[in-house]
Amino acid sequence: MKSKQIKFLVGLLIVTLLGFKYYKMWPLLATKHAFFPVSFARVNENQINRGVLLYGEGKYSEAKAILEPAAKKGDPIALFFMGEMLINGTAGEKDEQLGRSYQERASLLIKKLADKGLPDSQFLYATMLYRGKGVPQDLDLARKYLKEAVDAGIIEAKASYGCMLYEGKGVPQDLDLARKYLKEAADAGIPAAKASYGCMLYEGKGVPQDFDLARKYLKEAVDAGVPVAKASYGAMLYEGKGGLQDFNLARKYLKEAADAGIPVAKVNYGCMLRDGEGGPQDLPLARKYLKEAAESGIPEAKAVYGYMLYEGKGGPQDLGLAKKYLKEAADEGIPVAKVNYGCMLRDGEGGPQDLGLARKYLKEAADAGIPEAKAAYGCMLWDEEGSSQDLGLARKYLKEAAESGIPMAKANYGCMLYLGEGGPEDFDLARRYLKEAGESGILVAKAIYGYMLRDGKGGPQDLGLARKYLKEAADEGSISAQNAYATMLFEGQGSKGDKDQAKIYWQKAAAQGDEEAKEELSLHYNISK
Repeated sequence: MKSKQIKFLVGLLIVTLLGFKYYKMWPLLATKHAFFPVSFARVNENQINRGVLLYGEGKYSEAKAILEPAAKKGDPIALFFMGEMLINGTAGEKDEQLGRSYQERASLLIKKLADKGLPDSQFLYATMLYRGKGVPQDLDLARKYLKEAVDAGIIEAKASYGCMLYEGKGVPQDLDLARKYLKEAADAGIPAAKASYGCMLYEGKGVPQDFDLARKYLKEAVDAGVPVAKASYGAMLYEGKGGLQDFNLARKYLKEAADAGIPVAKVNYGCMLRDGEGGPQDLPLARKYLKEAAESGIPEAKAVYGYMLYEGKGGPQDLGLAKKYLKEAADEGIPVAKVNYGCMLRDGEGGPQDLGLARKYLKEAADAGIPEAKAAYGCMLWDEEGSSQDLGLARKYLKEAAESGIPMAKANYGCMLYLGEGGPEDFDLARRYLKEAGESGILVAKAIYGYMLRDGKGGPQDLGLARKYLKEAADEGSISAQNAYATMLFEGQGSKGDKDQAKIYWQKAAAQGDEEAKEELSLHYNISK
């Protein structure tokens, strides 16, 4: 009478990704400070600063027209930014070798000026060390030069140093000090600092959580064009935190952030495309963005992309690749991935069956509170799959899953209550859960609920309704329901009798090898077994 477990491969709605992670945002743009007030008399300093600002605005061709002549004259700032454009090909021509040589020359010149105590040079050289641009990456040395620029009052340096303190890179993590520097830089108008400080307020890390204030700072950073701010601000619009909910605007900003390369925005935008939120559904495009985010290492993206591969949504089904991504996400702690990967292991999909390992992952997901995992794990405990049977524990997990509304769990828990397995019989409660599961379309629940109606267990007898449920279960292939319904037809229980129809249902059961049905056919219709 026990039901076979169904697959509990649940879809995901991951839009905020458990809070947006803090991103490294090193401000490289000249804002209030000229990087080199003197030193290169032959180069027009104001023009160089204008070129850097144009670079920051994404106007690369205009920036190149200003910076290229200055780079040829040896100006270190022009060399650095020309190197960036050559390496990335953002101004048309792409020449990584020449770009790196430009940045190496820039680093030598900038280091000399930094060692002479010029604060702007200290800041830029620290940035180069942090990113490994023109010099080998060196976080400790980056921190040293950056701290010198901070102490000299360079506001952009405070923003970058706040990021280092927040992340604990090259310096011990210090959330209080990170908040101090980032707030100073944000209030001084540095867009990247506004984004970073807004993220701190949004997450409540190092500062009391304040959605209203977070949204204010993030909006200012968005208006200044900071991609990561668009990612976080888009999430707040989606959730309605700190202001009105707006799916359309959330989708717009998340798309911009995703197209700017922010992995977390690719996940969130991909999910909105998948679910048709804030605009038309587009499964192939959703899969593209989620794949990119998964390949960049975002665990939540691996979970969602793996599930799309499993279902074959937005592209071909690929069980092997689905299993790979779901395993990675599961091993990185994503509970819903543990459910999906556990179910694939249990069913032998995408690779060999492994009931013991399936049980392990499903237990972890169940203990993390995932109702579908409780249902699947409870079934394994009940069926003695992957390890020893534990009826009491099976009943506990199935009860919790049933109370969370999982139809199959209602059916299985109702069966345990009906049979008195893992605890005392409770016909009243069994009847309630089996009725709900039957109305959800669960075959075994229809059959057992039909028996209870027929026998008056757990409530009044109702032969007419019993006959209805048993017919549905019989037509869906339940052998026991075919036998029970045939008997009711033969004896005229719940409505008029119909011996011809009774014969048909016993024949269906007999065709499935049921001995009881064969006996009835032999007895009533002289049909040989």
